[in-house]
Amino acid sequence: MGRYWWLVIVGLGVFFYLVRSVLTPFVVAVFLAYMLDPLVEAAGRRLKLGRPLVVGGLYAVFLGITGATAAFLVPTLLSEARDLARHGPEILEGVFTQLFGSPVVDLFGQPVTARALGLYLVGAARELFSQPREAFQVAAAVVEGLFSIFVTLVATFYLLLDGRRLAVGAVRLLPAAMRSEVMALAGPVHRVLRRYLWGQLFLVGFMAAVTYAVLSLGFRLRYALVLGLVTGVLEVIPFLGPVTAAAVAAGVGLVQLGPGGAAGIIVAYFVLRQLEDQIVMPVVLGRAVGLHPVVTLFAVLSGGALAGAVGLVLAVPVAATLKIIVDHFASGPDNP
Repeated sequence: MGRYWWLVIVGLGVFFYLVRSVLTPFVVAVFLAYMLDPLVEAAGRRLKLGRPLVVGGLYAVFLGITGATAAFLVPTLLSEARDLARHGPEILEGVFTQLFGSPVVDLFGQPVTARALGLYLVGAARELFSQPREAFQVAAAVVEGLFSIFVTLVATFYLLLDGRRLAVGAVRLLPAAMRSEVMALAGPVHRVLRRYLWGQLFLVGFMAAVTYAVLSLGFRLRYALVLGLVTGVLEVIPFLGPVTAAAVAAGVGLVQLGPGGAAGIIVAYFVLRQLEDQIVMPVVLGRAVGLHPVVTLFAVLSGGALAGAVGLVLAVPVAATLKIIVDHFASGPDNP
């Protein structure tokens, strides 16, 4: 690779770093289009329709399912979330009592009561929304989030239409000597990423549904729907996500069911985790990534530090791609 191309790569790296604050919706759009492309291709062949019609139909179905799901789940979710916030101080007081034997804890020589702490947090949240400046900042953040979602949907639409042509055009821009290397890497990267992304999507739904069923039917736990969805979403964050979900569910169970119930919830999460690791994940993901656990943990923490929540989610597939690239060049003719 000549010096010119190294300068181009470094320049692109600097450019993307400088505009990193606006990259998130486009990165998410790339991964969504990548996952949905086989579905669009198969539907186009089967229905004998043009790609624009298939993509438009896919969006119509997606929006319809999303609207129906929201109409069914959102009222329950909002009710449980409001109830959880309303009883937050009592829940925190129960956790303190169960863990420390008293709702009052001595912290650096100062007595701290669980109810006072809970009321302070609730009051701080209310004050946040009651102050014009803070309320404006929250409203601006909401608008920014909605705009990012809109940009993601638009970018995904156009990538589903022209993504393949853009990829071919990008490869043609490379020098001839590099094209063979890129094409040699494309196959392994494609297989790993697609299997990993679809596998993670399945695992999110699987863990959310199973956790909700266990907490609702097995433990009769309130807020089971919220806890199930939180568990499923946190599933995409290796190590830290499942531990956090189990801790939150156990804390709620500690207040509602006592120490025995909390212990039972921890055991249930442990059993579900083993079921996922030993049976579901090998079938769904296989050895899709092949990263050492330490490397995975480092990648997740680094991704979170660099790109926030999106970095946490995309850290593993990006690290897996880098591993494939490193393995490819390390096993070249000069490195038998």
